[in-house]
Amino acid sequence: MSSPRWIPYVLVVAMSLSVSLFQPVDVPQQSQHGSVASSDMVSLGLIR
Repeated sequence: MSSPRWIPYVLVVAMSLSVSLFQPVDVPQQSQHGSVASSDMVSLGLIR
């Protein structure tokens, strides 16, 4: 029984959510979300 293909996507989404939720309030939100979004796009491209 092969593993479903949506598992990597769920892991990436969970990691991005955890980073965005647990980041300090003092850190600028835009720069953090920008880096997270770019890394998510790269990881999704690599997974595909």
